Amino acid sequence: MVFEQTTDDSDVPVFTGLPDTDATVAGAQPEPGPMSVSASSDDGTLGTVPLRLTLPDDLAAFWCDLEVLHADADFPMGTFIAFLVASTLDTWRGMSKLPAYGDIYLRDRFRCQSPACTSRHVTPHHIVFRSRGGGDEPSNLVSLCDRCHLSLVHGGHLTVTGLAPHALEWSARGFRAYSIAA
Repeated sequence: MVFEQTTDDSDVPVFTGLPDTDATVAGAQPEPGPMSVSASSDDGTLGTVPLRLTLPDDLAAFWCDLEVLHADADFPMGTFIAFLVASTLDTWRGMSKLPAYGDIYLRDRFRCQSPACTSRHVTPHHIVFRSRGGGDEPSNLVSLCDRCHLSLVHGGHLTVTGLAPHALEWSARGFRAYSIAA
């Protein structure tokens, strides 16, 4: 890793980490302070993403130490930041599959769709209950929080009818219906 000291538009000294051909630290380690690093994958699929880090002096010194240790260990990524980004992306890629009903949660913006609630702790609700022949079609599913779903809807205090997401009619026991239409 070669560190080049430069200045940005505000004349603040920054350190830019550039991969060296033999992945070793060339020259003296820079003084801790604001620094900027760039990373890209070896196969070029991720592109180059500049990352600007402004760190307290002690954390910047620790970061520089990690770069040195990484270079000394001959990891295949070249720079520590490239290794860190690739490891993070690999972890996230493994989590890219949506959970059951994830498409419904995305459609409903991970919010309870009851007109009087905005909770983000949602579960799927079958508008026509499965026990009454309702299926798993998106138009029969709506995201509701635990309270609205179990206590209100299944408790008989709130009803929802219609087709999700834009033609639902909500009614509470003793109150008139509230329609949400596209």
